[in-house]
Amino acid sequence: MIYAPHTLYKKQVGQIKNDSFGKPLSPTEKWVEIGRCRCDDDSTQELRSDNGQLYKSRYHVVLEKGYGVTEGDEIKCVNADGSTRAQGVVGMVKTTNYLSYSELWT
Repeated sequence: MIYAPHTLYKKQVGQIKNDSFGKPLSPTEKWVEIGRCRCDDDSTQELRSDNGQLYKSRYHVVLEKGYGVTEGDEIKCVNADGSTRAQGVVGMVKTTNYLSYSELWT
C-alpha cells in the first residue's frame, strides 16, 4: 500500500489466571502491532452483511494483508505522533483475491 500514514494495533487478552488462594486475577491485556494502515472516517455509510444484518460503521481501515484480524476483534489506529485516531470493534472484514490488501469496518 502506497499511502499508509497510520499504524494498526489489535488488543490481545491473556487467559484468566488464579492467585495462590484460587481467586481469579484480571486477564492481561496488550496491544499487538499488526502493520501500517489507512484509517478513514466513515460515519455516513451503512453496510449490510451476508445474513442481512445492518452495520453502521464509524471507520474504514485499509491495510496490507490483514492476517490475524477477524470480526469481533478490538483494534485501534494510531497516528504517527502516537495519538489514537480511531478505536473500536471490527464489524466486517474483507480481503481481496488478487491485490494484497484487506478492508475493515468498525
